[in-house]
Amino acid sequence: MWSPSFRDTWVNVYDSPQDVLTFDNVFVDMKTGLVIKDGQVLWSAAVENLIWLDSWITASPNWKNSISRMELVVARMKKIQNYADSISYGSAFELAKGDYLHLLHPFGRYVYGHLFDTFQKISAVAKRDFQGVIVSDQREVVDFSDHLMAAGINEQNVISQSIASLIFVPSLTFVRPLSHPTNFTVASYEFVRQNYFNYFNGPANSLGRKIFLTRRKGGYRRYLINSDEVESRLNDIGVDIYDGSESLNTLFQAFASASHVSGVHGALFVNNIFSYESCRYLEFCPVKRPVTTFHDQYKRAKVYEHYLNDCDDEYNISIDLNKLMQFYAS
Repeated sequence: MWSPSFRDTWVNVYDSPQDVLTFDNVFVDMKTGLVIKDGQVLWSAAVENLIWLDSWITASPNWKNSISRMELVVARMKKIQNYADSISYGSAFELAKGDYLHLLHPFGRYVYGHLFDTFQKISAVAKRDFQGVIVSDQREVVDFSDHLMAAGINEQNVISQSIASLIFVPSLTFVRPLSHPTNFTVASYEFVRQNYFNYFNGPANSLGRKIFLTRRKGGYRRYLINSDEVESRLNDIGVDIYDGSESLNTLFQAFASASHVSGVHGALFVNNIFSYESCRYLEFCPVKRPVTTFHDQYKRAKVYEHYLNDCDDEYNISIDLNKLMQFYAS
């Protein structure tokens, strides 16, 4: 497990000497999260836009080559500034005087596997009071209001896209990424974990629950081909099965009390941050899409097997029941 500062990672494509930045009299584009002043994109607040524009960072094979990376960054800066030039600033909704916190993601919406990329930023300004908190579209996140309250944000202070697509902010606080995407620093991890444990009254230790994270055909783009067989067998031995439709509290309590967690690679594994040190993990990942995101994520659980499973061309997999049974018996 590693937990570097974002500044020390190769995705820090536009550096800043400070993690917490303050801007006066700026426009904020609610779709992209861009911060703009006098028609110019403020690049110190646009590093995530430079990372994520058009594609996942892992889809760009030359990112780690410094020359190719610089060429790509320059091209993306031009594209982003062109977008800013097309905005009609006269239509902006002007917020009342006060300091506002920027919690927008460049996706334009929160994707659960990356939600904590944004929410961990609160740890850097936890002792400050804000007039409002500016958030992205949250429709894809179950129980988003509970996430807000667990993070210490009053839901009444939230400013969303329902207000306007462009807002004028008299004073904006912007927190740059604290860690590599889908990871944490030690401090931001402990902040998030403790806040959720306090809010949901988490258990004092693992309660020995065994859980499985499924992905059924029809509900996901990548799915478990033999889900019926796997789930039937797991039901026989008392393993709890989750598919992501459950409430946030249900998922939190499951991971916080688990001794064994297995399943098909997907966003639900981000909840590993709530498990205790004694919890064991077995993640089945398509061999043609060997993403180690959650294996690498900083967490307390240290026994984590990232198993590369045979798959079809659409990354769908069939799990070996013998391997799965051996894991739950361990």
